Amino acid sequence: MTEPEDLVLPILREIRKDMAELRKDSNEQRTLLLQAVDYMRKMEAHLEAKMTMVHDDLELMMKAEILGRLTHFETTIDQKIDALEERIKAQ
Repeated sequence: MTEPEDLVLPILREIRKDMAELRKDSNEQRTLLLQAVDYMRKMEAHLEAKMTMVHDDLELMMKAEILGRLTHFETTIDQKIDALEERIKAQ
């Protein structure tokens, strides 16, 4: 007949083996989770940089459009004033 210690040792070895595999899987999951968080942080920084670039581009486009229209308006007004002055001088 086998001693109880002879039965316990293989069971303990199996439990240790299972626990080692669980730790390994847990470490892999932890690594994957950390990589996912790092990737998301990088994507957030990238998106923020893109948004800043778009904001700057829109600001520049709006300023250019407003200044272009203002310049055209001033030119038109100057031409009309010049035309009125000539009409007044002609009379």
